Amino acid sequence: MPAPLVSIVIPCFNASSTLAETIQSCLEQDHAEIEIIVVDDHSTDQSTEEVTALAQSDARVHVYSNPGKGQSAARNHGLTRAKGEFVKFLDADDCLSLDVIREQVSC
Repeated sequence: MPAPLVSIVIPCFNASSTLAETIQSCLEQDHAEIEIIVVDDHSTDQSTEEVTALAQSDARVHVYSNPGKGQSAARNHGLTRAKGEFVKFLDADDCLSLDVIREQVSC
């Protein structure tokens, strides 16, 4: 049986100082069947450009815009884009330990 896809939804507003590290912690998961959905809420820093560059280098990263509607609306927008059997919400300044997705899926 193939491993289930996990969608990681990250709302983003002016998070250029932490976003790359957050996304990298997702990409390094030992459960490889993931998609990362970053929803930008009209950032005025380099957040959108940074995540777009990451999306170009890894097909598991997707970036969408949902400008000026707030963090909850960004999460909901990401949820509508999610294709995974499981969904994990993550803030743009959080990092995951390498085994967290595998451990959560096993539960």
